[in-house]
Amino acid sequence: MNKKLILQIRSLYSLLFAVSLSLSSVAAFAQPAPPRITITMADVPMERVIDAIEKQSSYLFAIDTNVNISQKVSVSCTDASVETALTQMVKGTDVAYRIDASNVVLSAVRKEVSAQPRFVSGKVLDAQGNPVVGAAVIVKGTTVGMSTGADGDYLLQISPSAGNAVLVVNYLGFRPVEVTVGNRTQIDFTLHEESQAVDAVVVTALGIKRSEKALSYNAQQVSSEDISIVKDVNLMNSLNGKIAGAVINSSASGIGGATRVVLRGLKSIISSNNALYVVDGIPLFNNNNGEIKSEFESQPRGEGLTDLNPDDIETFTVLKDAAAAAIYGSRAANGVVIITTKKGRYNQHPLLSANVSHTFILQPLLPERIGGEGRGGGPPGRKPSVACSMSTRNSIPRSSTRTRTSPSDSYRYPEGYALGKPYDYFWNEGNGADMTVYQDSLNPFYNNSTDLMAYYLRPAHATNANIQVRGGAEGIAYSVGLGFYDEAGTLRGTGNRRFSAFSNLTFKPAHHLYGNFRFYLACTDNNRSRKGVDAFNPAPTAYSTLPDFLFTSTVLPGPGTPYFGELTRRYESTREKNDSYKLRTSFDLTYEIADGLALKSGVAVDYLQNNQNVFLPKEVNEYGKTYSSGTIARHLMVLNENLLTYRRTLGGSHHADLLLGFSVQQDEMNNNTGKALGAASNTIHYAPWYSQVYDAEARLDLKDYYSDYEKKTMVGLFGRLNYNYRERYYAGFTLRRDASSTFGEDVRWGWFPSYFVGWTFTEEPFMQALKPWLNYGKLRFSQGRTGRIFEYPYLAQGELDQGAPYLGHPTVLPEWWAGVSNSGLTWEKTTEYDAGLDLGLLDNRIGLTFDYYLKRTRGLLYNPPTPGTHTGFLAPWRNMYGIDNEGVELEVKGELVRGRTWQWNLSFNVSRNRNRLAKSLNGRDFQNTAARFANTLSVIGLPLYGIYAFDDRGIYGRRSDVPSYYEDGVKKYLRGEGSAYYRAGDRIITDVDGNGQIYNYGTLAEDRIYIGSPLPQFQGGISTDLTWKGLDVTVLFNFVCRKWVLDAARGASLGTYLALNPADMARPYLVESLDGLFWEHPGDGAPYPANRMENGLYNFATNLASNAQRISYLKLQAVTVGYTLPEAVRKATGFGARIFISGENLFTLTDYRGGDPETVDPYTGVDNYNAYPLSRRFTIGLTLNF
Repeated sequence: MNKKLILQIRSLYSLLFAVSLSLSSVAAFAQPAPPRITITMADVPMERVIDAIEKQSSYLFAIDTNVNISQKVSVSCTDASVETALTQMVKGTDVAYRIDASNVVLSAVRKEVSAQPRFVSGKVLDAQGNPVVGAAVIVKGTTVGMSTGADGDYLLQISPSAGNAVLVVNYLGFRPVEVTVGNRTQIDFTLHEESQAVDAVVVTALGIKRSEKALSYNAQQVSSEDISIVKDVNLMNSLNGKIAGAVINSSASGIGGATRVVLRGLKSIISSNNALYVVDGIPLFNNNNGEIKSEFESQPRGEGLTDLNPDDIETFTVLKDAAAAAIYGSRAANGVVIITTKKGRYNQHPLLSANVSHTFILQPLLPERIGGEGRGGGPPGRKPSVACSMSTRNSIPRSSTRTRTSPSDSYRYPEGYALGKPYDYFWNEGNGADMTVYQDSLNPFYNNSTDLMAYYLRPAHATNANIQVRGGAEGIAYSVGLGFYDEAGTLRGTGNRRFSAFSNLTFKPAHHLYGNFRFYLACTDNNRSRKGVDAFNPAPTAYSTLPDFLFTSTVLPGPGTPYFGELTRRYESTREKNDSYKLRTSFDLTYEIADGLALKSGVAVDYLQNNQNVFLPKEVNEYGKTYSSGTIARHLMVLNENLLTYRRTLGGSHHADLLLGFSVQQDEMNNNTGKALGAASNTIHYAPWYSQVYDAEARLDLKDYYSDYEKKTMVGLFGRLNYNYRERYYAGFTLRRDASSTFGEDVRWGWFPSYFVGWTFTEEPFMQALKPWLNYGKLRFSQGRTGRIFEYPYLAQGELDQGAPYLGHPTVLPEWWAGVSNSGLTWEKTTEYDAGLDLGLLDNRIGLTFDYYLKRTRGLLYNPPTPGTHTGFLAPWRNMYGIDNEGVELEVKGELVRGRTWQWNLSFNVSRNRNRLAKSLNGRDFQNTAARFANTLSVIGLPLYGIYAFDDRGIYGRRSDVPSYYEDGVKKYLRGEGSAYYRAGDRIITDVDGNGQIYNYGTLAEDRIYIGSPLPQFQGGISTDLTWKGLDVTVLFNFVCRKWVLDAARGASLGTYLALNPADMARPYLVESLDGLFWEHPGDGAPYPANRMENGLYNFATNLASNAQRISYLKLQAVTVGYTLPEAVRKATGFGARIFISGENLFTLTDYRGGDPETVDPYTGVDNYNAYPLSRRFTIGLTLNF
């Protein structure tokens, strides 16, 4: 770790320590005033009084299992103490209460045997060894109990004859623990987060918390510990394999890039398929989403989640079906990921935690390759290209005579030597190729075996540090944190550095009035390497992609030579700086109008600014001048949301809640970008001068400028009604109506309804006999509709471009490609059906969730080419296609060991999604016209983007094997493009259309066939965590089964083509050996065709069926081993500590012949070997708790 980095971390921790001391002092001197209670309730269930007391005070209730909170009670008090309200509540019942710190302990009244008392003491800790403050420790069946103190300690007095007494420990969010006392006087408890119990609290849409057993739709919650296992700049990368039905792919653009998260299949062609992220109630702006428009690379506007510190997260919930997400309406077609950040508690003693970790990133593993003069005594890597060029003869001018025996023979040149023409392609004479790199075989400058990839890629490191303080006083609770993350990329010139700060403040300014204020700030510096510069594209592509394997010279001088020094100097002097600034803040107030009736209103702001500067020194720029381009991209989202909620319980059995809401969201985006050439020095990376906008001598613009501005507004009206009867029968209905300025006036509004029903069949009387092993069982069904707004805000209104000046005046023209106005463009709508089963078995040691779903998406937007030119537009947009996704998901979680010192949990999930193009407006198959999708085809009834390739069947052994036909009495052989004919040694490719020619352009000359889908048939994950005393071990696997991949790089690296330049011919071969690689004679079993220089026969094409492979893989995603220091160390030092080490991306078991299958393009399945490699990472870290 360099000195500069150490100083930065030291400065950060100084700031963090100062902030924590200030907050601790505030909390320490805060003197909470006793809460006052006003309640008037008659003949109501006790649980309603409990809810009212919790809302009006900072107390939390710990309730013994023998207490019946459904019994009717009456309370009438005004501005009274908590004790007064509690005394009235338990009057005439068999319930007793006890107040300990901020907890009220309710227990059933039971007479104790008079005897000499004895005491039991101990501590209550979480799985990491941190004290659990405020946990309720109760002697089961008695009124004896207390809450744990600041160190998690307790002391209870019990009867000496109570050897069979049982201690029960309860704390919200953790599994209750029961232990028989016996003869022990000291008992310590370790609590584990609620993972299997069916009454866990889940954060659902709009941030509303619900008991998991009350849900009748699919909502999967992930713990904060699961998120923090993998220390990645993008938290979604740590969840790969943990969420059933979620496809998570790391970005090919490297650190800081977008991560693709697709829930339950692809549902759009040109819009994002990523889930909606909602952080503390604010929908995140996520411009890129890892989508197809930028070749799976990140953009300057950034990925919303890369700005979020994973250590700040408290809860993480995934809503996958329409009933769960429908309240978000037109934003929820792809599912919703709800994230809440950590919060403090009222009257909570200040808790300070700090952690730091350092990650060692190994140099990525690369494919086997041969280049230059060979390596390790192997054959010269350039030998095949030399041999190929020497065996190829150039034709002489058309005026001379040439002879050809047949279409299958090579050209002969009987008079070529006499006319002084070259013998072959190797020599630099006449029309021959410029082959200096190969011809000068005695010059050491051209005789090397340089592996530039070993230079481009390097080992790297990452540092993560953060500190958090949580606490509260009467009427106020706070949580603040600061974070720092710094990672150097394994690709030279790349890196990511992030500073973050957050604050959550909860307060009660007045009686029946509650509020929240949240603040999050992140500053990120993301440096990336580039292969090209486009100053006028606000979202330029080609970030952080590897230098192309197929165009990396291997014969030029390497390290230690002046040439290599100049080459690397130019590479490293090309700079790109990307700074982003993220501000997210929200404020809301809730007023309790009456019992169960509340009004909430809030405003949220999400602001993102990206600053980009690209600099090229004059030696690199083609014009011999320095180049500087700058871009400032801004996005501002303002959201106002208003909610009216009402909850009512009738007769103790009927529970209903109603929500009505209104929201307005406005998004503004603007970009300013410019370029300048010709600075006085390479040290000037910007353009700090006026004028000098044109170089008359070179006829070159020295400066230019571009700007744009976009704005869109959405209005939503929504409501939801939920009902349950005795937590046995559930039903709910949601209705949302959204309007967007993106659409035409007649189709601007859209309806998005949903409903759900559920039946907890284990609550039926006839199921009670099965309770010893079947503890919980629920059937649920839901149906709903969600929508999507296309990303272009003015598409329906038509788009105009600046035209060329006419008679000196500026002009405006319709955008030729797709700018036609179409006021009928409307929502992409998805209707989803979901049926599920939830089970809890064997004392809830085993939890099982099964879902079947069907999603039908219609009205997908696309711009197919228009036939002819009479419309004046090339490809107008239309609601063209329909996609179906049908699948099943299975998740099983088990507590294999549930003991006092041993805990062992195992979870498994698997999903199967069948995606298909279900509908086409013109009844035709669909092929995306973007170059990236050239080798894909979407066939009606089959999955999107299937691999489309030539059907090759080996190599022709003899000329007689080549198909032939007669035309006008002349025998002709199968040919490729132009006049290239197939012969012995060429690849056998099926002439699918039977026209005597192998071709792949045009509808009448198409010989490719549909191979298969790049989408997996099955995928899932396996995770296990083991805890023994202070030691914890977590292991995570993820797997993918049966997906098609097209290995487009290996075979293409071997071919030698006419008109290749010297740099192309010096590229490496992506094979382990050249022995027996090329066909030479019949029966030699060579895997590749003859080493001949020809065009148009597809001998070394990328889109061949033989290059396609149906693969599966199992990856060890992460292993973490941690140790929490013993309690004796905590007492001696005053703080707790946990140390851990982890490894990521440790190994992959696969049948794939190429590289890492996880880096393959997830849409097309094409592997060009230029994705950012996934390296092995090893982390060591320390967590301290005060």
